Amino acid sequence: MTLADKQPIEVAKSQWAWRNMDYWFSRAINACKQVGNCGILFQYDKELNKTIVTTYNYEDGYQVVPNYDEYGFEIARSLVYQVDDKIVIDTYDNRKHYRIVQSDTTAGGWEIVSEIHGFSRCPLLTKRGKVAWEYAETSIEMWELMTNINAIALKRFGTFALAFWGEMDSESFKRDSSTLIINLSSDTTQGKQDAKVLEFPEPQTMDKYLKTLEEKISLFSSTSFITPKDITTSNSGGNGIALAMSNDYALATQSAIDWKMFINDMFYLFQEGLDLENNGVDKFSQLQVAAKIIPWSLETNNTKITNLQMEAKWLSMKTIIEKSPDAAPDEEERIIAERGALIPQDAVTDAESEKAARISKNNSNEIVDNKAQTGMNA
Repeated sequence: MTLADKQPIEVAKSQWAWRNMDYWFSRAINACKQVGNCGILFQYDKELNKTIVTTYNYEDGYQVVPNYDEYGFEIARSLVYQVDDKIVIDTYDNRKHYRIVQSDTTAGGWEIVSEIHGFSRCPLLTKRGKVAWEYAETSIEMWELMTNINAIALKRFGTFALAFWGEMDSESFKRDSSTLIINLSSDTTQGKQDAKVLEFPEPQTMDKYLKTLEEKISLFSSTSFITPKDITTSNSGGNGIALAMSNDYALATQSAIDWKMFINDMFYLFQEGLDLENNGVDKFSQLQVAAKIIPWSLETNNTKITNLQMEAKWLSMKTIIEKSPDAAPDEEERIIAERGALIPQDAVTDAESEKAARISKNNSNEIVDNKAQTGMNA
């Protein structure tokens, strides 16, 4: 089966995966979590007949500025940056791209050129939000301060000391070149002379305070700090870690809702880019697609397979293939070639469902990577 034989939605989804669009979306999220803003620009290159995607953020020297009319409605977005000490402003509205360049020879000090960008809406997307450490910044600064104080104290006082006491005179200490010779009497009775190495105690109160700050940082930023030392028993594996990361998953779920409009707009522009690459035929942009983000969660392959076995009675073969961790990219074509149609080889029996239910109740501690995916439902 070729791309020409597939439905437009299947082509769009396969092209999204083939062009690694999740990478650009992830770059936008990471930039927004780090500096508080990001931008994604879709451009159609007529010479290459290809849609080009680029990300921008403040850290890289770009500012994405929304433009509003007198009533507060957004009418365009601008990308502001510098080239050879001259300010360049690329403004995009629903139809045109305006390039405004600072000039010393043009009247008014600006040179303006425009062109039709080819998209039906502004191809420059932007998102502003709070950085990942927004609510934990005070605790993080305190942790850094106390850690530095602790390090300085350990460096100055935390090693050891050689203490002398008793009756001593000039003969007790002599210097031979660069060597200090200590000459003490062997008679240490009645406190005449004595020497001991003193080791300072560990700053346990400081350690406890630093751990308290780490717990606050974890809570306020919805980030779990889990290291191998935290897993002490066989029962503190997957289930315990999943419970500890419940706050992380709650934030990820909320973030998925916050980014829903952004990914929707991004996928629509991607659809229009595919149309532009196919001589402007409205084949893909007519698709009504709702894109969403599926937050990453701890889940074993055994759990996935068990759930699919339990749900196979009311799930379609396509859904089972999409969710199966062992399915090949062309699994549908393989099944059709082997069986003549997209049908299951064996129906799931009640016994298998009961077996799957029993397996699902068994607490598996295995952790297998399950990368975040961008789901697109027609």
